[in-house]
Amino acid sequence: MATRKNAPSLRLGPPQKKTIAALISTGPQTPEEVVLQSAATADCDRNNLLNFECARVYLNVSRSTLLRYIYGRKVDAIKMDGGWKFRWEALERFVQRRTQKAA
Repeated sequence: MATRKNAPSLRLGPPQKKTIAALISTGPQTPEEVVLQSAATADCDRNNLLNFECARVYLNVSRSTLLRYIYGRKVDAIKMDGGWKFRWEALERFVQRRTQKAA
């Protein structure tokens, strides 16, 4: 009788509730935290355009949700150098609009 071996699969769950500053100081533990840390140290600067991963981490949404926001024109984005770029002010405006609707 043949037995099945279950190979462990790498699945990234929902974003962790840790802050990016906490991840940088303690070091990454899970694959999701590794992504968060790389996003935090890459191009996530308020003076520059933010890349897709930085925007996703800041908004705490999944990849598909952020793409839905872009294509639905709910958040301003620019396609540049083969990827989506965001202005920090545009993301802050988006968050303010969303929190006002919830209140």
